[in-house]
Amino acid sequence: MICLKARNRLMRWHRIYVAILGVVVLSLNIRAQTVSAKEVRLPVTVAVVPQLPAKYAQYTAVVIRSSRAETGDIVLLPRSSATGTLLVQATRALINARAIDGERPVTIHGKPYDTSVLGVRASTNPPLLTSAELSAAQRVVSLLLNSQTPRRSIPSVGEVPAVDIFPPRTPHLTP
Repeated sequence: MICLKARNRLMRWHRIYVAILGVVVLSLNIRAQTVSAKEVRLPVTVAVVPQLPAKYAQYTAVVIRSSRAETGDIVLLPRSSATGTLLVQATRALINARAIDGERPVTIHGKPYDTSVLGVRASTNPPLLTSAELSAAQRVVSLLLNSQTPRRSIPSVGEVPAVDIFPPRTPHLTP
C-alpha cells in the first residue's frame, strides 16, 4: 500500500516536471523566434532615374514605402543630383520612418495605406556623416551611374539602373 502511494506521488511529480519542462522549452523557442525576427533587415532598392516623377518635382530625392512585400522600399535619386550625401540623407529618412512605423508597416500613424512617400530635400548644411557612410553611399551611387548596372522595373518610373542595399537599423551619427 505504501509502495503504491509513493509510486503515485512519484508519477504526479514526474508529470509536473514534464509540464514545467515543456513550458520552459516552448518559451525559449518563442523567444528565439522573436529575436531572429527582430534581426531581419529588409532591403531597400536604390534607383537612379533621369528625373523624379512630376508629382515629386519639389524634392531632391524620394523614398517610396510600400506595404506590399514584392515592392518594398525604394529610394529614387535623380541622375543630375545623385551623390553619396543625398543617398545618406534619403537612407536616414527611411531609417527614421522604419523606426517609427516598422520595417514593413501596413499603417502609418494608425491609418492604413498601400504606398507612402517621403520627400527628401538636399541640405546646404548636411548632417554629420561618417567617412564609412559617405564612402559606402558614394560607391552605390557610382555603381548606379555606371552604364553597366542592371536595369530593373520600378513602379511609376519604368526600367532604370537599380541595386538593393541593406541599411542599418539606426543612422551612424558619430564620426
